[in-house]
Amino acid sequence: MAAAPVKPAAPPPAPKPGKQAKARRPAPTPVRPPARDPSPSPQPAAGMDPRIRRRRIEVKRGEGRRRLRILVGSVAVAALIVGVVGATRSPLMDVDHVVVTGGAHVTAEQIVAVAGLRDQPQLIDVGTKRVARKAESLPWVATATVIRQWPSTVKVHVTERMPAASLPAEGGRWAVADAGGRVLEVLDARPSTMPSVAGAPPAGGAGTRLSPAGREAMAVAAALTPDLRGITAELAVTADGEIELHVVPAGVIRLGDASQLPDKLTAAATVLAGLAPKSWRVLDVRVPRAPVLARR
Repeated sequence: MAAAPVKPAAPPPAPKPGKQAKARRPAPTPVRPPARDPSPSPQPAAGMDPRIRRRRIEVKRGEGRRRLRILVGSVAVAALIVGVVGATRSPLMDVDHVVVTGGAHVTAEQIVAVAGLRDQPQLIDVGTKRVARKAESLPWVATATVIRQWPSTVKVHVTERMPAASLPAEGGRWAVADAGGRVLEVLDARPSTMPSVAGAPPAGGAGTRLSPAGREAMAVAAALTPDLRGITAELAVTADGEIELHVVPAGVIRLGDASQLPDKLTAAATVLAGLAPKSWRVLDVRVPRAPVLARR
């Protein structure tokens, strides 16, 4: 039996000229915004153990509180520093009092004048080392220690120089000097509490230094033992630069120069210990091992 012929499908109708077929766009899929977590911690993964979730939240919150404490502490420290600096510049913190201890000849007024404290600077601006150096420039001061005592006091402790002897000064006055030949003060009359020096060039004003001959005589005067110092009325510098002790009631101890001074003074004290004051005239200890005594 013969198959029936199959008719081909009819082609689709051709579009009319001047019009194009509109392509259909797929409908957009709606996008749902992510849900916001009200807590500052990140959204934990789904299925996280609630205990771990709570722990993570506590850690995050603890970090936030710690940062806040650090910030508050820094602000407080900065405010404190500003307050302290401001307080040190207050009129209540300027130098109102200068207290001097340890000396009989140095006054607070002298320290104020020489250290530039008369204008009452701020206490924080007072350099203790500078004030000590200024104080040590005063004739009587050997060393000085300075401390600041808040809110408005400067304390100065001084160690004074020891006078050794007196000698004539310029203008017919008398100078007192220490063992190093520094003039401590100048007086109108010869002091009676210490021996004097004759034959040395006149001394200058307070704070100056004696001539080499005067310094050598002062070194001898300072080295005298108490017994010898008690009987010595005068130290004389001879024309050839040697030193003699003129003792009371009438006697001369020849020392020569200042070399071997302890041995010479020991020899003189030893010889005089067994003599009556008026039984001798000259004691020569220029060679301390072999003293020579001239009796009356």
